[in-house]
Amino acid sequence: MMKLFIKEKRFSWRDTLIVRDEQDNVVYEVKSELLSIGNKVHIQDQEGKEVASIEENKMGFSPKYTVYQMDKKVAVLKKDKNLIGSDYTIEKLDWKITGHVEKDDFHIKKGFGTIATFKKKFLSIGDVFVLDVDHEEDTVMALTVVIAIWCLKLDAEEAEKKE
Repeated sequence: MMKLFIKEKRFSWRDTLIVRDEQDNVVYEVKSELLSIGNKVHIQDQEGKEVASIEENKMGFSPKYTVYQMDKKVAVLKKDKNLIGSDYTIEKLDWKITGHVEKDDFHIKKGFGTIATFKKKFLSIGDVFVLDVDHEEDTVMALTVVIAIWCLKLDAEEAEKKE
């Protein structure tokens, strides 16, 4: 099991997020890049090597974010509206999101098993978010899914401000 801490405020397009492990070591850095057509996010390991990237796809009616690992498209995340609320869809992976995404308290699941849980840590100075990943090999993808969901939430907040 791997536990990661994001000791920053929620992701915004101007921030660099630092992701730490339980021993407070920097494990990943999340940096944004504003492009003219869409936004792009880079996730780098402690040596500065890019382990994943997320790119906004502005085509269509609702925003989508494509996830790449080593320049290979591995997933597409989007927010679907339905009568009950909204769902976050992860295409190309057999993963789904359950819980309260809007409250930063959700699970990433595959079938009946849990890949990771994500929630805000209580009793902390400032905002601290915790990502618990069951299997270490899923860590980068789980972190990438969390960041892509934050990007989709940012898009929704910006769209509300324009209305």
